[in-house]
Amino acid sequence: MTPWLNDQLLTSIRFRSGLPATNIDEYFSDDNLLQLLNEEITAWLTPLVLEMRQEYLVNTIDYPIGNSNQFYIPSGAVGGRLRCVKMCDGQHNPIGPQLEQIDIKDVRNVWIPGIWGSFYIKDNCVILIGNLPQGYYLRMDYEMRLATCCPPSAPKLRGLAATP
Repeated sequence: MTPWLNDQLLTSIRFRSGLPATNIDEYFSDDNLLQLLNEEITAWLTPLVLEMRQEYLVNTIDYPIGNSNQFYIPSGAVGGRLRCVKMCDGQHNPIGPQLEQIDIKDVRNVWIPGIWGSFYIKDNCVILIGNLPQGYYLRMDYEMRLATCCPPSAPKLRGLAATP
């Protein structure tokens, strides 16, 4: 089976729904149909896939730990949700248990100089608490958004385009 391209998908949608093959007005334009399709993917398909609680759509990113204790949650994460945050050694091997997320209002009660093992989320960033070990990595496992459908006329994009 060959992959669907958006121009083929739009032709099929028009045929199956009885819409005219050519656009008579802007109401049934390709852009409007693709926008409706993307809304349906976001509203219905993504929650169904995530409900399965499998490893579908799970991605991992490792951030090198430097002088900052602040790490951005990837923009492609569904609702900024993280599955797991853990420390990795210099060879990207996980060490210890996953880090504990604490509520931002409890940060003052948790701070213990020299000890790390928890984090909080603020402004779409993971902020680690404590002194950070240099040469290590922070690993975030997150659920990715599904790709979106782009217009067939989009430059160098055909079919589904990955969401960053």
